[in-house]
Amino acid sequence: MNKKILIFLILFLSVIPLKNHNVNALYDNIEIKHVFKVNSKIVKTIENNVEKKTETTYPVIIVNNRSMVEAYFFIHLESKKISMGATYVSETKDIIYTFEDEESNVLEIDVFTVKNQCKAYYNGNEVTIDTVPFQPRGKEIMIAVSSLVLPIRFIYETFGYTVEWISDTQEIIVYK
Repeated sequence: MNKKILIFLILFLSVIPLKNHNVNALYDNIEIKHVFKVNSKIVKTIENNVEKKTETTYPVIIVNNRSMVEAYFFIHLESKKISMGATYVSETKDIIYTFEDEESNVLEIDVFTVKNQCKAYYNGNEVTIDTVPFQPRGKEIMIAVSSLVLPIRFIYETFGYTVEWISDTQEIIVYK
């Protein structure tokens, strides 16, 4: 009986295809994909099989287990799946980031720079944001609205994207 089980297992295993563990191959059929690499200023965007690179002035960083990218990335992103605008309120030194997707969903992140706090709203409803955007360098806020770093996962998951952390390569893969 043991021989029969062994023969069955050998035959069964010989017909099962082995999985491809190539990370890039897993995302080949995705409409749009962003690849953020920790400590890199280059963010790759692959849309309709065309790869574009956006260079930020500050590298992607990890803060409190959250990956953060400079707002500059969203401002200069060629893909308009998600667009972003920013408003600086000089009296209070607050910054309001407004993101909008193709379906007119709106995410607003209000950063109260003096208090080191923020609030976020998705389509007018308050949502929890667990990482306060901040400015990693000593520039004046008014000049550097695009240099605050923003939480990647929070922004993309709010709009229904999938966000994956690849620990081996220190990459954040975002796709829809």
